[in-house]
Amino acid sequence: GFAAHLRYHWMENVVYKTLQYLPLSMIGYGIDDLFVMYIFQVAVGHYNHSNITVNGRITGGVLGVLIGWAIVSSYPDLGVLNNIGIISGSTVLSALILGPFMKIIFNSPEMHIWHHAHDLPETHQYGMNFGITLAIWDYIFKTNYMPESGRDIKLGFQGLDQYPTTFWKQLTFGWTKQETK
Repeated sequence: GFAAHLRYHWMENVVYKTLQYLPLSMIGYGIDDLFVMYIFQVAVGHYNHSNITVNGRITGGVLGVLIGWAIVSSYPDLGVLNNIGIISGSTVLSALILGPFMKIIFNSPEMHIWHHAHDLPETHQYGMNFGITLAIWDYIFKTNYMPESGRDIKLGFQGLDQYPTTFWKQLTFGWTKQETK
């Protein structure tokens, strides 16, 4: 479910967000820009872990709203009716033109669930579907895998039954020597 998106090691935020936001700050992104980017990333993460299916045309329409909004934000003196027309037109065009390609460009719950599959296929022994927001990277690097909806597959990883169950042992798991059984 979507709450799985909030389950990660605490150092991930420290390292990942620093590596992501520090260079952006250095090239001029402000705190407002970084906040919008963070909210977008959280929303995409929740969406990818939501276990729902959304038609590509709907996703394309949502992207169209964002494109339209960006256009009218760049030209604040267009007037309300023009703004509505631009956002509506952008929504419809994006749904029709980009809709069929949205699940190739952007990650989706149907694709992302395979990233968490317990049993990896022989063709992807090291994992698959690594793109967080953009699925296109997986198609470019041939790490894409989505043979079916994946709604009923077993999730987890090999060795899950030996994984620590306490908070402190999970926290230090990567830094301690593991016993082999």
